[in-house]
Amino acid sequence: MTASITDVDVSVDARYLQRPGIGISVYVAGVIRQLLDHDARVTLLTDAADHGDRLREDYPGAAVVVLEGRSGFLWEQWTLPRYLRRRGHAVHIAGANYGLPLAPVGATRLVLIVHDLIPLRMPRMYLLSRPAWAVKYLLSTLIALPRAALIVTPSQATADDVRRWARHRRVGVRYPPLTGAPAASDVPELPSGWPRRFLLYNGGLDPRKNVGRLLEAFRLYRRDGGDHDLVLMGRGYEPYLPVAQRLGIEAAVRMPGYVDEATKLAATAHAGAMVYPSSWEGFGLPVLEALGAGTPVVSGTRGSLREVGGDAVVYVDVDDAASIASGIARALEPGRRDRVRALAPRQLASLVTPADADPLLAFVQRSGAGASSAAATGAGV
Repeated sequence: MTASITDVDVSVDARYLQRPGIGISVYVAGVIRQLLDHDARVTLLTDAADHGDRLREDYPGAAVVVLEGRSGFLWEQWTLPRYLRRRGHAVHIAGANYGLPLAPVGATRLVLIVHDLIPLRMPRMYLLSRPAWAVKYLLSTLIALPRAALIVTPSQATADDVRRWARHRRVGVRYPPLTGAPAASDVPELPSGWPRRFLLYNGGLDPRKNVGRLLEAFRLYRRDGGDHDLVLMGRGYEPYLPVAQRLGIEAAVRMPGYVDEATKLAATAHAGAMVYPSSWEGFGLPVLEALGAGTPVVSGTRGSLREVGGDAVVYVDVDDAASIASGIARALEPGRRDRVRALAPRQLASLVTPADADPLLAFVQRSGAGASSAAATGAGV
């Protein structure tokens, strides 16, 4: 039986929703909608008035509080705890790896969503190369991890990392729900100008995503007679134009920029394959979305990627362009899409967290019951 969280008072740090479309934002949005669907009293916290207006439009069932002034780390460590002590929510959820205050917050119980601990796994790439950012990240992380009464992760792989690095015992896995995947008969057409046959990359510019190596692999694929174009979907890929030109593939590499959700879903469904050569993932939302669309996936194996992809994905060595190119060729073989569509439903079903097994809902329910009991005791009932 699903734990009742009706009228439990929950606040959520919604600042990350200012970056729509990326994995963390999608996950936090799913948490908010789940809380609202279960009739919790949800208050969304942000630090910008214009973002507060957008939140009111997107989540009419939630209250919105704008805490302006200090931003970033100072917002988390000064503005937020003062608000929580004054307001007294039963639960506060920080949704983006850190963001919990060191200062006391009264009776409010704190939840931290940890999507990954990749900077700790790859310190040379993330910490040593950016010392100022590293100080903030390490300080915020060292504060947040022990302050959390519950840590929620999007995968078992990330939960294992939290237990390893933080020695935190109260860790629960809550998979992100797959939303918006159309039935095969309902896939919308792509806007004009898109290539007829294309490979899709939708992973962003983070250095661990190996965009440069993907371009090298695509050159090998084209050299061997491949006729698909490569679409790098999203903002900011222009710095890779000189790389594509040097490799002689610029005419076959498309950069459409930011696309809306409908176009993203259509592109995922129409792609010959999703190519996702990431070195490490805390979850890997594009892999989930591609499987939901019945699209073949070429992926690495580290972090959560095997957990998400199961037997439905073509796995490659992401450190080797030739391995990625070979994986692309295998993903495009006749019958591969049919195989994905046969295997994906079972794999996707394994990535569903039932409401009655959801660690976050259970924690909110217990916290709400505790708050009610404390209030009754204080009133002399």
